[in-house]
Amino acid sequence: MNTGRTAPAAAPGRLGTVQDFLNTLHVERGTDLLGAPATAYDWLPGNDLPPPGPRALDRLRALRRELRSRCGDGTPDDDLLARLADHAPLRFAPHPTGTIRLAPAEDGHRGILATLLTITYEAQRDGTWPRLKTCHHNGCRWVFYDHSRSRTATWCAMGICGNRTKVAAYRRRQSTPR
Repeated sequence: MNTGRTAPAAAPGRLGTVQDFLNTLHVERGTDLLGAPATAYDWLPGNDLPPPGPRALDRLRALRRELRSRCGDGTPDDDLLARLADHAPLRFAPHPTGTIRLAPAEDGHRGILATLLTITYEAQRDGTWPRLKTCHHNGCRWVFYDHSRSRTATWCAMGICGNRTKVAAYRRRQSTPR
């Protein structure tokens, strides 16, 4: 997927799919890959689904908004998440490793909702979810994976948003009369 921005801090494994989904909203450029069926179709994993209809797009955008809020970009809404989960049917499925996993019970756009929620659930269980964060630079709001040992990263990239934030703070300090 190409969102028009390099992702300096990509999430590992399947969590990268959720990160890509969350970054279909590009705050800095004001673009939304889920804004219309054609651009949503370009993003959809595998592109083997029909373009989503209005209801599917609404649900995908609502899930994105809700998951972004759980990464620090807004206030989570548990009721909304529960309603979205009602449209994401899951089943237990054997995995080649011998374990039992959650899997989408349907194909199509409901299956995408189920897949994204399953990956999120797995990331919460294995402890990687809290490392998925929203960049603190208000003009960016990119979702990045915090690879730092201390888990305290606040910007998607120090060389981009960290620098912008620090330069702006410096300029404010210099323009303030002493």
